[in-house]
Amino acid sequence: MTSPNPYSRYQYTAVQTATPTRLVIMLYDGAIRFLSQALPCMAASDFEGQSTFIGKAQAIVTHLRATLDFEAAPGIANDLEAMYVLLNNTLTDANINDRPEKVTEVISVLRELRAAWMEVDRQIQVEKGELKNAVEQMQLAAA
Repeated sequence: MTSPNPYSRYQYTAVQTATPTRLVIMLYDGAIRFLSQALPCMAASDFEGQSTFIGKAQAIVTHLRATLDFEAAPGIANDLEAMYVLLNNTLTDANINDRPEKVTEVISVLRELRAAWMEVDRQIQVEKGELKNAVEQMQLAAA
C-alpha cells in the first residue's frame, strides 16, 4: 500500500488549520482557478470541460452563499448574498450562451472580493498580535 500523496496531506493540513477568513480566501482561490481553467475550454469549444469548470466554480459560490452569517453582520451578509446570486446567474449565462467575457468579469469580481478578505485576515492577524503582546506584558507585570 502506498502512502498518501504529500501534496494531498499538505492541502488537508492547510485546510484543517486555517482560520475562517483564510478558508474563505481558499474558496475564492478555487473558484478563480476553476474559472481560469474554463476559459481555454471555451476557446476550444470544449463544452464538457467548460461546463465542468464553471459548475465547480458555481458550487463554490453557492457554498459561500450558504455559509453566510446573517446574525454576525446582516448588512454585509445581505450584500454578499446578492453578489453571489448575481455571480452564479452570470456564470449560468456565460455557460449557456458561451460568453467567455462574462467568465472574465466574474473572475475580476472574485479577485476583488478575495482582496477584501485578505485585508480582513491581515487585520485579524494584527489584532491577534496586539492581544498577544498585551497579555505578555500583563504576565510580565504580574511576575
